[in-house]
Amino acid sequence: DELVALGETLVGRSRSLAVASLAQTSPVTGEPGFDLGPGQLEYGVGIHGERAQHTIPRPPLEDLVERMVDDVLGHLPGGRSVFLFVNGLGGTTYIELYNVFAEAVDALAARDIAVERSLVGPYTPALDMKGFSITMTMLEPAVEALPSGGWTTLFDAPAWTAGLRR
Repeated sequence: DELVALGETLVGRSRSLAVASLAQTSPVTGEPGFDLGPGQLEYGVGIHGERAQHTIPRPPLEDLVERMVDDVLGHLPGGRSVFLFVNGLGGTTYIELYNVFAEAVDALAARDIAVERSLVGPYTPALDMKGFSITMTMLEPAVEALPSGGWTTLFDAPAWTAGLRR
C-alpha cells in the first residue's frame, strides 16, 4: 500500500515532454517512421516514436528548452526543487544531451527552482530517433524534510536494472 501511494504521488508530480528532429528508422522497412522538412521539429513526440501533434520550425536550443521547461512546469504543482531527467531518444549524443541539461538547469534557476538530482542519457530510447525528452518531478518540501531524507534518499539508493546501475 505504501509503494502504491508513493508511485501515485510521484506520477502526479512528474511530467515529460519530448522533441525530435529525425524519426526513428523502422526495423521492418528501413525507412524513417515519419518525414520532417528541413529545419522542422516534432514538438511533443511520443516516446515510442509516435509523431507529435505539432510540427514547429526548429528554434535555437536555448529557446526550445525554455519553451519545454515552461510547458512542463505549467502541468506540475508548485515547488522549489525538482528531479530533472534529460533522456536521449537513441540518436542524440551525450554532448548534445548535456547541452540540453545545462539549458534546462539555467531555465529552472531563472524561475528559482533548484535541481536536487538529475539523470542525463539515453535511458529510454526510441530506436535511433534524434531527439530528447525533459522530465521533471516536483519535490514536496514536507517530504524532503523528513529525517529519512524523503525522495532524494530513494533516488540515491543503489539500483541494478537493465537501464540504470549504480
